[in-house]
Amino acid sequence: MIPFLKALRRQGVASPYGPVLLSCAVFLVAWLFPPGTYSDLLHEPDYMFLDVFSFVFFFLCVASFLFGLRVSRVINPATWTRTAPSRGTVSPFLYFCIPLAVGCVGCVITLIEYGAHVNFIMLLASQQGSMIKDVSKTGETLIAGFWAKAPVLLTGIIWWSQLRLQQVGLARSAKLFLTALWFLAFALDIFTFVALVDRTALIPMLTGVGLISLYWRQASGRLRLSGAVFYGGTGGLIVVAFFLVVAFLRGNTAADLLVSNFLGYSVASYNRFAAVLHGQMRYFYAGKGVYLFPYLENAYFITPFVKIQNVLNWPIYRELYNSEFASVALAGLNTRYIWSGVFGYLYADLGWGALFYVFCSGILTGYLWMKLKAGSTAAVVLYPWVASWIVLWNSWNLLFNDDFVHLLSIAFLLAGWDKIFLVTRVLPSKVTRPELSAQVPRIGTVGPLWDSTAPQ
Repeated sequence: MIPFLKALRRQGVASPYGPVLLSCAVFLVAWLFPPGTYSDLLHEPDYMFLDVFSFVFFFLCVASFLFGLRVSRVINPATWTRTAPSRGTVSPFLYFCIPLAVGCVGCVITLIEYGAHVNFIMLLASQQGSMIKDVSKTGETLIAGFWAKAPVLLTGIIWWSQLRLQQVGLARSAKLFLTALWFLAFALDIFTFVALVDRTALIPMLTGVGLISLYWRQASGRLRLSGAVFYGGTGGLIVVAFFLVVAFLRGNTAADLLVSNFLGYSVASYNRFAAVLHGQMRYFYAGKGVYLFPYLENAYFITPFVKIQNVLNWPIYRELYNSEFASVALAGLNTRYIWSGVFGYLYADLGWGALFYVFCSGILTGYLWMKLKAGSTAAVVLYPWVASWIVLWNSWNLLFNDDFVHLLSIAFLLAGWDKIFLVTRVLPSKVTRPELSAQVPRIGTVGPLWDSTAPQ
């Protein structure tokens, strides 16, 4: 415990250690939750209260993850002490506006396509958002093709531009304009996820924005322990508020919000986790690997060439999803909640091999954290997603789902964009405007800022 706290203090709450601490706290609340109260509220037996096997397995998974972080740090010790380098761009308006504008246009087209199939504004206004989910559960496609993932692509652009706006020196007027544009994109992304009733993508987006904000404050030396607690707590309340808003729009009553959201998606998840560990609940497709790499359930980029589902003998996504409700029902648990936590799903597929999966995930997370501190574009886009996966260890295993693959694609595009526009050194402020124009760098070289007098 002491080495963990030391690592948390050195690396900060935005590092992987912060999300791990939060997830462990949620688990302990579930482990200690009074069983009588739990059964009265959730209408199911409590398998979790003070269960030794659940406690041991959960913290073995946590230890394996932390060991993976440690291995990543031992391999590259110097990189873990880096701070984000200062950046500059020869054209800040083009650099920021074009990606944000493209992402916003994609979301607008998504909403138009979506609105052509269902009157989502009327349904949400009348608290019938659950009907949208019911339609999608039947397998009907409300949004097809590229536009289905446009909001996720905008999420990657939002994370990238949020950090770059802090790194790049800008004149006050330019920074005000570009920050306003960023908030517009941020609001549009939230609205799109709410319209789609998609909390599994909305919560990681909000969590990522909070983590990047904490990281930059820490990197610039403006974050103390009290500030970390304040900003972390405020961010957590905002995330919870949006979670409840979506639940309210889906038709939950005010009195039901506490049970169906706080307990149903936290304590109840770990109750199913305990049921899976003890064999009291078994998923129909457990042991087939369906919960390890969720992207392969759809595999948009691979399916035209190889039928992955046929090769691995996997069910289609909707069949897998619906089967989980049957598994919960056969275990005598409340069928409104099917999550068994990330470690529960991993145990269902791998048994004790889940420890190795989590260990490898720790190495990946440590690598992305290291690259984020070095200023890597890909890490700016991918680390918030992986950190959100840690925060949501009480949910399902979203680490390698299709959203992750789409974020990987936007990370590749933004890396190319940075190669064109981004520079890493500011020339002395006495350089004149003609000299600036004569020294505009080639792609990948070091060059000046547009406004070299702007604060860093």
